[in-house]
Amino acid sequence: MRDAQTGTAGHQQMTIVFAAGNDGSGSNTVSSPATAKNIICVGAGENVRQTGTDGCGIGNTGADSANDVISFSSRGPVNSAGGDGRIKPDIMAPGTHIEAGVPQSNYNGSSVCNQFWPTGQTLYGWSSGTSHSCPAVAGGAALVYQDFLNKGFAAPSPAMVKAYLMNSATRMTGVGANDTLPSNNQGMGRMDLGRSFDGTARILQDQTTVMGTTGQTHQVTGSVQSTGQPFRVTLAWTDAPGPTTGAPYVNNLDLEVTVGGNTYRGNVFSGGNSVTGGVADTRNNAESVFIPAGVSGSFTVTVRATNIAGDGVPGNADTTDQDFALVIYNGSAGAPTNPTIGVSPSSFSFTATAGGANPANQSLSITNTGGGTLNWTASDNATWLTLSPTSGTAPSTVTLSVNIAGLTPGTHNGTITVTATGATNSPVSVPVTLTVNGAGGGQLIVNGGFEGSSSPWVLSGQASWSTGGFPHSGTGYLILAGVNNANAAAYQQITIPAATSPNLNFWLNVTSSETTTTTQFDRIFIEVRSTTGTLLGTLATFSNLNKGTAGVYVLRGPFNLSAWAGQTVRIQFRATTDFSLITTFRVDDVSVQ
Repeated sequence: MRDAQTGTAGHQQMTIVFAAGNDGSGSNTVSSPATAKNIICVGAGENVRQTGTDGCGIGNTGADSANDVISFSSRGPVNSAGGDGRIKPDIMAPGTHIEAGVPQSNYNGSSVCNQFWPTGQTLYGWSSGTSHSCPAVAGGAALVYQDFLNKGFAAPSPAMVKAYLMNSATRMTGVGANDTLPSNNQGMGRMDLGRSFDGTARILQDQTTVMGTTGQTHQVTGSVQSTGQPFRVTLAWTDAPGPTTGAPYVNNLDLEVTVGGNTYRGNVFSGGNSVTGGVADTRNNAESVFIPAGVSGSFTVTVRATNIAGDGVPGNADTTDQDFALVIYNGSAGAPTNPTIGVSPSSFSFTATAGGANPANQSLSITNTGGGTLNWTASDNATWLTLSPTSGTAPSTVTLSVNIAGLTPGTHNGTITVTATGATNSPVSVPVTLTVNGAGGGQLIVNGGFEGSSSPWVLSGQASWSTGGFPHSGTGYLILAGVNNANAAAYQQITIPAATSPNLNFWLNVTSSETTTTTQFDRIFIEVRSTTGTLLGTLATFSNLNKGTAGVYVLRGPFNLSAWAGQTVRIQFRATTDFSLITTFRVDDVSVQ
């Protein structure tokens, strides 16, 4: 919690820990207040205490392995049908056959399984439930807090305490677990105070950097301390207050870690370790990268402000900002030894009119954000794009020239690839989009490539803007659905000039867990609606039957809009999904001209 005493000057921060609940083992069973985004939600694993059956009916088989998740522990995701979908719990602790001291007055045992246990005494009780795993984690949080003070550090923020405990957790591999982290069964795993206080070198940054604008980045460089230990990075932040219904997340930060010649995104795991590729996490305000022991050399940790939309740091003059806590385990800070490719800007957009002049040249800046010397080469895959120079030593400036001769009206996409021997992140791709408008009319859609933000598109339900690694071009794109029971929509209002005949074109990527080849279970509707939302026409429908590989788009259109010439209308993408097997619809490079 950012401020536990709103009537007192300054921020009185407090780490709050809630039990996940005892309504498992089904999904979507974590209930309020444990669903809150800025708290630590605790599920129950098994204890190892073979002492019979307690008063709650938990026998020895429910207390025989610390790697098992007990069946009653509530599971996530959070309200996936309502458009949320965050992962809960955050962390686990033993919650079966817990023996503890009991109050010596005003106590009737109604809140535990056995009022007194063993029999013949009144000092101890016996019980099972997440209400017993929760105080274990609260105790762990208190120890982390005190350890910071003992070492002369500033008191850790709630985000730091959360990041520290999740960073040191151990993946559970038994019954009800053995899944991919972070999971809706075990979060990041069982609290492991042994790792929390093992003396391994850590880099800790606690709310010392404030992201004030979307697109801002913060980097930490250093070297892996020991090949005998895993290398782990965890990012957490206390998000700005969000809506109480639907999706509560407001500010989206993304974690990227480059080490051992590979780049990893936060929360993209297979089993207990991070893997390359995947999609950036748009929902959870805690992200981790775990690399097993054996990795060595320099690393670069990047915190990326993918979307800053709310007041994450209240009390200053900036109403759209966000700070964060960062834990780097088994790392020492310092100037990197290997070069790292830096590019600015990260994407390009050109616009021209068919038969007219070529667009003005633009410049790409190539820098070395790491160590050593960066000798680079650059190439592109578009016949209409020319780079000069195509090699050099950073820092350098590359001029981009576009020749539209012979190009048809529409959207043309290319990619610049920058490589450098020995660089930690080679190669780096820079998308380039060229929009050629027809001679008879201009582009009616604004930000059809969803670059920088989703504005001016209006999103509702399970529709979201993403930079998660699967664009058609540029970095941004639109996601609809991606959860069960979705009802997602995104529209932009445009005015179609009278006596014109523009066409709608867009790129669509559908991925689905559905296996049928005959039945449309999940659909996306391409619609024209009035300014009040009345359906005027459905241009096309696509479904799970159109599924393909993530990031492989298909051009859809042209869909003629002459029937609405002279009117102001909404161009809307609307997706619905059923109760099982997830389908995700990605839309990019929308054009009306």
